[in-house]
Amino acid sequence: MAENSVLFLSYSEVRKRLGEKPGEKELTIFELACSGAVAGGIASFFLNPFEVIKVQMQVMNSSNAVRQYNGLIDCVVQTVQKEGIVKGLYRGQTSLLLREIPGNFCWYGVYESVCFSQIPEGGTKRDLGISTHLLGGASAGVAYWTAFYPADTVGSQIRANPLYANRGFVLVFLDILRTEGW
Repeated sequence: MAENSVLFLSYSEVRKRLGEKPGEKELTIFELACSGAVAGGIASFFLNPFEVIKVQMQVMNSSNAVRQYNGLIDCVVQTVQKEGIVKGLYRGQTSLLLREIPGNFCWYGVYESVCFSQIPEGGTKRDLGISTHLLGGASAGVAYWTAFYPADTVGSQIRANPLYANRGFVLVFLDILRTEGW
């Protein structure tokens, strides 16, 4: 939820900085998509620490291995103590940027396109019903995840697999491609 707050706040702020004034100057679909991309980049820096901890907890809870952490807070503390803030909590940041920037470009571009296509002649976005917003959101979600799922897979491996912890995005991507295929 907090990530969405940062994302929507950033999206709104970027739109204002691009000169949007509702009822006076509307942005183009491309400008709105670019606003989404910038917002995704900003939100990724807030989101990544949560992704790292989430993946570590999921891996620990899904295996029969000895419990490494005594809960969420212990996981954060141990990660920071062992690896530091940057190498620990921001592990996989590149893959998250490669997911969030183009993913949110597509998400906002598709969502806004669907909404704009349904605005009645002489109307505004406020005239749209909930079904149009639901269709826009669903279409946007498909666009987001279809194109950028590989970046998410690489990021999860960098965050969870000790073999990949200190390797770059491209090397991990190529290794996954080589060992598991497309």
